[in-house]
Amino acid sequence: ARIPNGSHAATSEYLSEIQRLSPGEMAYRRVSDGPPPRYIVMLRGVDLKSNGPNDPLNVVQDGIGMDSEYQRQIREMLSRLPADAEIGVIGHSQGGIAAVEVAQGDHRIKDILTLGSPVDEHPIRKGVNHLSIVNSADYVPKLEPSAVLSANLRAAGQHGAADAVSDAGSIVSQRNSINEISFSTPSGSSGVKHGIMTSYLPAVDALESGGSGGINFDGGDFDAGAGWISDFESKYGGGAGSGQAELANQPQSDTNVIYTQNETIVLPSY
Repeated sequence: ARIPNGSHAATSEYLSEIQRLSPGEMAYRRVSDGPPPRYIVMLRGVDLKSNGPNDPLNVVQDGIGMDSEYQRQIREMLSRLPADAEIGVIGHSQGGIAAVEVAQGDHRIKDILTLGSPVDEHPIRKGVNHLSIVNSADYVPKLEPSAVLSANLRAAGQHGAADAVSDAGSIVSQRNSINEISFSTPSGSSGVKHGIMTSYLPAVDALESGGSGGINFDGGDFDAGAGWISDFESKYGGGAGSGQAELANQPQSDTNVIYTQNETIVLPSY
C-alpha cells in the first residue's frame, strides 16, 4: 500500500514509493505546512528499454553533466512548489545524479539522499546536505562520466571521438569529498546489487534502526550516516500537513502526486 496520508513516513517507505514509479514518472509529497513548507521529491533510475527521461541517452547526459530531458522535467515539476519551500530529494541511480545537477540551480533543495548513484565527480552545491549510500559490490556507482561517455560513443561506432574523450580523461578532473556510506552484498546478480528494494532498502532500514541488521557496512561512518538519516526524517518524514500536495490551479488535497511528461496525475488516498 502507498504511504497513508497524515502518517509518519520513514525514509525506507519513500524508497518503496520510488520502486512503484514507472519510467518517466517522478513524485513529490507535501510533508509539512511550515513555515517553511516542506516537500519530499522521489526520483527513479534508468529503464534501459524505455524512451524518454529515464532512457539510456538521458543517463549519459546526466552522467557527464549535460542538461537532460529528465532534469528539465524535474525543474518543471519543482516550479509548481512554493518559492519559500524546503525540499528534500531521494534519488536512486540516475535519479540521484539528476537531483545533484538540478540542485545547482534551485536553492530550495536543502537535502539530497542518493542511492547507488555515480555522483563522486558531480559538484554538490554549497549548502546542500548530501548523503551517498552505495553498495560496494554494485558497479553503477563506480561509473565515471568519462567512462560512460566513452562506452556509449563506442557503442554508437564513433571510435575516434570515444578515443579522444578517453585520452583526454578530463571531462571532470576532481572528485568530490562527499558524505558516503558503503555496504557490501557480494552475492546476487548485478541487478540485485543495484536494486532499490533488493539492495538499498535493507541498508536504509539498518541506518534507520541504528543497527547493522546483518548488513556488512564497509566504508564511512555508520553512526554519522544513521544520524543523517534521523535528521532527514525529522524534516521530511511527515507531520503537520502530511499528505497535502500543492497543485497548480487546484486547492490543496490529501493526495500523493505523480508528475509525468508535463502532466500532473493525482492519485487517490490509500
